Amino acid sequence: MYTMNGSGGAASPPRVAVVGATGYVGAELCRLLWDHPLVELVFAGSSSAAGRSLDEVSPGAPPIDLRHFEELPANEIDLAFLALPAGASGAIAARLLEAGSRVVDMSGDHRLRDPGLHERVYGTVRNEQLVTDAVYGISEYVRALLPECRFIANPGCYPTSVALALGPLARRLLLRRPVVVHSQSGVSGAGRSPSEGTHFCRVDEDARPYKIGCHRHAPEMEQFLASLDPEHSAEVIFTPQLVPLRRGLISTMVVPTDGTWDAMEARRLLMDRYGDEPFVDVLEAGRTSSIHEVVGTSSCCISVHDSQRGDHVLLVSAIDNLLKGAAGQAVQNMNIAFGLEETSGLPRRTRGQRVRRHDRPHGNAAGTRSESGRELHPEASRA
Repeated sequence: MYTMNGSGGAASPPRVAVVGATGYVGAELCRLLWDHPLVELVFAGSSSAAGRSLDEVSPGAPPIDLRHFEELPANEIDLAFLALPAGASGAIAARLLEAGSRVVDMSGDHRLRDPGLHERVYGTVRNEQLVTDAVYGISEYVRALLPECRFIANPGCYPTSVALALGPLARRLLLRRPVVVHSQSGVSGAGRSPSEGTHFCRVDEDARPYKIGCHRHAPEMEQFLASLDPEHSAEVIFTPQLVPLRRGLISTMVVPTDGTWDAMEARRLLMDRYGDEPFVDVLEAGRTSSIHEVVGTSSCCISVHDSQRGDHVLLVSAIDNLLKGAAGQAVQNMNIAFGLEETSGLPRRTRGQRVRRHDRPHGNAAGTRSESGRELHPEASRA
């Protein structure tokens, strides 16, 4: 199993596994981990395609043999990513944790801490001990917890875009009235399994809201914001839309103000909070975030705007739903947990320039920014 040697380096690279490797998120994880310079991808699991090579099932993915989960040598794995449908990860996570592996769960099974709320939202019963042990992994807010953490509940794509934009405002107790969030996501956010709603003829040249007022990511957003402002439960009115893009996600947030702060103050708060963050970029006044700024990277790009009436501030947050919204954030959490370079194996936006685009990212496009001596943020908390 993975250990650090006396000089602070790894005695051997961490051995990692992906369970559910043929979905969009699982395949993206395999691409990143295959090219990661500091870890070894030793297992890719699929119940539907075992015996085949991943690149046959997902063009552009690495040529790793797919195997049944039952073949996973749990006691030889340092960390496993579970990219499984809702309700499927609990038993597998428990087995891996018992064998000594760390686990990153990509599903929503262990994100919501309230068991009653989880059952209402997801319609499933789960192992509550796993939830107690889990850290909700918005990387920038739980960095101090990850080295000792064994179970990470990786956030959803929509909540990631919203949490990063609103987190600094919640921390300063500025979210005292309901926040309206409109988000648009590419079709890959709906998963690989085809449905009538994701058929080309339904999606092309259209933008369609769905799960209006009842999307399962809204409580996740509210839970995160409440973790930063425990005295006030922020209300999020959330409407997602499916748009005819392969990948990418953009959220627009309308935040009421009380007259004591405006877009300039909000932008200053975000810049102060994220100035040293490798994967969060706050744009200067006059610029607007867009999906083209971030697609193919694990960066989040945020812009801040005043309303014409002056009583609201608008924030626009863009991410790649498969990278910062899923696989990229999971690898970032893994890097931090193992004490690796945080940016290792992850493509990111070049600040002040157009994005380095990779429609099929292959990992090590990151810079060499050192994390040594970096102050841990006080917001680190279990969400």
